[in-house]
Amino acid sequence: MKLKEAKWRLDEIEGFSHPKIKYEQYMTPSELACAVVYVMAVENDDVQQKTVLDLGCGTGMLSAAVLLYGAASVTGLDVDASLESLYENNLQKVSEGQHRFICADVQDAQFNELPQFDTAIINPPFGTKNNSGIDVTFLEKALEKASVVYSMHKTSTREYFKTKYSGRIRILSEMQFELKKTYKFQKKESVHVKVDLIRVTKEQEK
Repeated sequence: MKLKEAKWRLDEIEGFSHPKIKYEQYMTPSELACAVVYVMAVENDDVQQKTVLDLGCGTGMLSAAVLLYGAASVTGLDVDASLESLYENNLQKVSEGQHRFICADVQDAQFNELPQFDTAIINPPFGTKNNSGIDVTFLEKALEKASVVYSMHKTSTREYFKTKYSGRIRILSEMQFELKKTYKFQKKESVHVKVDLIRVTKEQEK
């Protein structure tokens, strides 16, 4: 599928009606989702006919994108139970592909009961002063459940991840993540954050 067509389809995805700052809920832009999943599917062959886990799935933007690019199935996991119906409705609008929503915290025992997946995708919370390191927690949990993980992290943390996952990581792309004004306390209409798209494998790459 061409990027232009995928973006057009993903523009149908509805965003958060009442975003919760405690979960750092921001909408993943459709253009960014297309670019990320194109790299996963076309350049690395990690989507088509694969089982995919979307950690912190939100309203389903990345889940929908992997279905558009031929995933066998996608499982979206999020701690916010109020998102289930919106997630389901969004994916049904975009694809007839197999999907399910699970409400769980990545640090709950319920997470450990999940099956193994071929691929995981994460747009993790970057972590606030009171939640520092949560993005690393998401990545570690994803690696427990998938052979290969694609994740986005602030470019400023690149060296940390390169060192921590030496021999297992590839920096695939540096991207601009537009965080649109979502909460009342935000003064600017949007802020652009530089993020790295990384690919990390469970085992050392040969």
